[in-house]
Parts: sequence; C-alpha cells; structure tokens
Amino acid sequence: MDRTKRTIKRVVTCCSAMLLTIALVGCSSGPENAAAPEGSSKPTQTQVLDRSVTIEPTTLVDDAAITVVADSLSFKSDNLYINLSFMNKSTDKLSVTAGTAGYDCNYINDYMVDGGWFSADIEPGETVQEETYFNASLLAMLGISEIREIGLGITVKNSQYNTLFQGPVNIKTSLYESTGEGTGNYQNAMKDRSVLSRLNITMKKFSTVEAFSQNGIRVVSEALAENVDGDKSLLLETVNDSTDIAGVRLSNIVINGEMAYEGYWTGEIILPGKQAIMTLNFASMIDDDEQDRFDLNNIRTITFQLDAKDENSNTIIPNTEVTINI
Repeated sequence: MDRTKRTIKRVVTCCSAMLLTIALVGCSSGPENAAAPEGSSKPTQTQVLDRSVTIEPTTLVDDAAITVVADSLSFKSDNLYINLSFMNKSTDKLSVTAGTAGYDCNYINDYMVDGGWFSADIEPGETVQEETYFNASLLAMLGISEIREIGLGITVKNSQYNTLFQGPVNIKTSLYESTGEGTGNYQNAMKDRSVLSRLNITMKKFSTVEAFSQNGIRVVSEALAENVDGDKSLLLETVNDSTDIAGVRLSNIVINGEMAYEGYWTGEIILPGKQAIMTLNFASMIDDDEQDRFDLNNIRTITFQLDAKDENSNTIIPNTEVTINI
C-alpha cells in the first residue's frame, strides 16, 4: 500500500475513533448474548452513572493573563458535560484548548480518556463560556459509574502562539471521598457481557498476563476485540506507576510475522498513577486488499516497539520489542 495513503487512512481513523465511541451510545439494539471470552460474567444490567454528582465552582488556571473556572457539570443523553468560563485579563487575544493532538492528558478518576476537548478564543477583556463532554459509552468501557475527579490538560497561548500555560488541572466532585466500587474497573467491564453488548463488540481474547514492565510502565492486560463490521483491534491496558508524566508510544506493528505498519502508530500521555487503554486498530493500518495476507481471522502474534519519554523528552524506556501471543 502507498505509505502516503496509509498515513492519511491512519489520521482519518484516529480522528474517527471518538466518533465511533459516540455512535455506540445509540446502538443499544445489539444482541443480548454478545460473545465474551471464557470466564466472562453472565449478562447483567449495565452499571449506570451516578448522576447525583455535582461540583463547586473550581478555579483551574488563575494568572496575570487568564482565569479559567469549571462552573458546573450536567448530564445530557447520559454523557457528562462540564461547563467552563474563561476570562481574558490581558491586552492580547488568547486561545485555550484541551484534549488536542498536541497535548491530550484528560482523565476521569484513574483513567486517561478521550473526550473533554474544547477550543476557545478570547478577546482582551472578554469572558467566554464553553462546555465540553465525556461520552457515556467510554465510561462504561472503563467500568466507571462514579465521577470522583476530572482532569483536563489545558494549554493557553497568545496571538504569537507563545505558550503561557500548559499542564493538567483537576476538578474534585461531590463524590471525591466516596468509598464505593464505581471509580472504575476496566478489566471487570471487559468481562461483562452487558457492557460488551452496549459497545457492540465481541471479545475474541482477554488476558491479564502482564506483557511488559519496565521503569514503572506496565502493560497489564491485552484484549483482542471485534466490532460489528468485523474489524479487529488490540486494546492494551497500560499503567504508569512511575513518578513521571510519561509519553508512551507504539510503533512498527507486526502481525503474524508480517510488517503491518512501519513507523510511529499511536501514543498516550499517561500521568503518574494513571492508566490508559492504547489501541491498535488493524483495519486502519492495513489496506483492504492486503488484509488476506495478514490472516486477520487467525491472529497468532502481534509484535510492536514500545518507548516512553518524560515531559522533558528524557528517555524513560528506549525502543523495546513487545510480543503479544493471541
């Protein structure tokens, strides 16, 4: 396949990943007995979000140039919405973003998550209100039913594109001190047939064998999932037990001994003590007319390179080969 076309396909697929999750919300007509791996739990009623949760107005950024406040939260179609206000105290036009490709470290509880994207341009002396949201199906996949803490990776730039502020900020909710079990359990969710049915995926294999551990970065579970179109993905539960913010990257993807994608494929910023679900979507990295060569209906091994750097681009983990046996 032409590398330029493959790169374009990868970009389109990455941009569509969150849209796919959103689409799953409306796909509740999936089969009740969606296939699950051996040992998975019987179908149960999917745990629903505790919508009694609230927040007090929380100042996220407050410096000479700008004040950013999380004013309130609400639920629409079960999705979590955060209402924000931005006050530009400078004499320059400012832009404030979160969840962008350049700096994406949003999280809920202990999980780095997609969603929470926003982009606001604020004129000098102006105050602007915006809202951002997190998808309910994503939270179900992570086993989250109680929203205790919300993190946003915020970037503030001036009209000359100089960065005035960049960093993760957090919002503690009324459930922050809760001792219930709803903080999140991805592994249990991936064994729950009701969750798989809601997501319209079939679990071909789920393993909690630790596939990688080095310098506090661990791959603690591996899931081979298939959607209703027959597209397969490998989901890697990756934990950061170090004290550093880690940018973890996956590259050079090999399936059944054949190079499927050469070069960098995907990456996640994982804050200390947090975890992320890193995804290898095979349909997006392999052209349709090449898929037979990889025998995606009989995946035996998946090999990739994993590396990690801290926020100052110092190496935490050099390129290291990891092999997943299916």
